[in-house]
Amino acid sequence: QILICISIVYLLYNPKLISHTISTLLIVETGLTCTYFQDKFKDQFVNNHVIAQYSIPIHKASKKLQTKIKKHMDLEKSAAKFAHVLTSVGILTFMPFIGDEYDITISIRLMTDYSDGFIRQLLYWYDIYIINLFGYYALEFPLILIKRNRVIYYQYMILNEMIENLKYEFNFELNYKNIIDCIKSHINLTILSEHLLISNSKFGTVLPILLAETVFLQISSVYFILAEISPRSNFRFIVTLIFTFYITGKFIQSGQEIKDASEQICQTIYNTDWYKWDDPSKKALLMMLRQCARPVSFSVFKAIDLDYKLVPSVSIQLFYKRVQKTLIFSINQIK
Repeated sequence: QILICISIVYLLYNPKLISHTISTLLIVETGLTCTYFQDKFKDQFVNNHVIAQYSIPIHKASKKLQTKIKKHMDLEKSAAKFAHVLTSVGILTFMPFIGDEYDITISIRLMTDYSDGFIRQLLYWYDIYIINLFGYYALEFPLILIKRNRVIYYQYMILNEMIENLKYEFNFELNYKNIIDCIKSHINLTILSEHLLISNSKFGTVLPILLAETVFLQISSVYFILAEISPRSNFRFIVTLIFTFYITGKFIQSGQEIKDASEQICQTIYNTDWYKWDDPSKKALLMMLRQCARPVSFSVFKAIDLDYKLVPSVSIQLFYKRVQKTLIFSINQIK
């Protein structure tokens, strides 16, 4: 509601700004949707009914693991507060009395001050995307997506402990029953992962748009800072860069944690005393091992896996291009 009021005041301040008018309408639309349908909005994207149906009950975890999960959840709340602070700072940088807003971000002023069509168009879409993206961030949308990932991560932690607790104590029936329980839990966890990470149409449609806008803002912010387009300061570009890298890093971190936790299941099965078990238990364990042979990945249309491998691959490409430009510049200076 505060964001909507600020947007309306900002629109009334200068109603001729086309880009900010569009951006304001986008924020108002998103804000109204989440204000009046907040519970339904969160339930659709978190899929609480699916989590309740397929998740492993928390009471199956030990007291130590429950404490560890609670500690992780407390850290996530602190991270969410930090994201909210960055969001507030980012939105405030678009007000006319802060930073270099009056000199830089007004599209009509840019059209007269800068004749370069590329810069004009880039800044035009930059304004639209950044306010739209901050609107989503302010309404906790990425935090909801990260929460979905964390739910799966905690489920894998519980399942991993259940497998670690499998013990062969000359009780064939109890051991076999526990293995079957682990297999059923793993199947339900696979279904839950499919719903929350891959097959959900709402998730698969929105995430690529958010990632595309985030990458666009990161590249544009770096370009504006290096080009020194701001007459006074690069504060809003730096805030945008820090915030988008923070959210992207959280996505990648949560994706890597899910992948590591799903891979750990195979290692835990291998470390059990399976060679001491009876044949039915061995066959059941082998069935589960085949099920978890392929780790779960947090991906965009199964084209880009959001894990730590994405960071060095992109960083190496950027570093290579930077070194190449430096060498070319040095050679030209020598000539």
